[in-house]
Amino acid sequence: MLARLALASSDGPFAHLPAPTDERESLSRKQAGPAIQLYQILRERHPADDPLEIVREVMIAGALIFLDHCLGSLTPSLFGELPIEERERLVERLASRFFNATVRLDEVGADRVRLTVTACRFASLAREAAVPELAPLFCAGDEAYFGRVQPDVELSRPHTIAEGAQSCPFELRRRG
Repeated sequence: MLARLALASSDGPFAHLPAPTDERESLSRKQAGPAIQLYQILRERHPADDPLEIVREVMIAGALIFLDHCLGSLTPSLFGELPIEERERLVERLASRFFNATVRLDEVGADRVRLTVTACRFASLAREAAVPELAPLFCAGDEAYFGRVQPDVELSRPHTIAEGAQSCPFELRRRG
């Protein structure tokens, strides 16, 4: 199975799509492609083994690494100590690292950051690869990250684009 995944075409599950129009799209395909291919292979070869749950665990493990790389250590006191202009620049810089999403900052406070994802390439790529059931799994890593890796930061997100909503409103706030 791993050999088949390694030998898969470089375009992966997106060979039928036009070439990426920018680097953000290219990076999104590069990150989402292996998860989608793994799911397709498992679904074909091992349908009784619950391929969705297996891929979910793999995707969460990958998301924890990706999010830690993008965000680093978010100590809640960091935001409270920074002047508002520096705090806003920091959040804008962190948000820009998420090549898979279009992000609008709504509020950058000392104890709370609210932002809205208005477009998610992972959700659209899952649909375009004919595996829409994978789209919510790309979101599952967020909940794991803000529970395990960043236990002092609480995530609230009532709905997601992957679930069919028009946007993903994120609220990150200091715990306690």
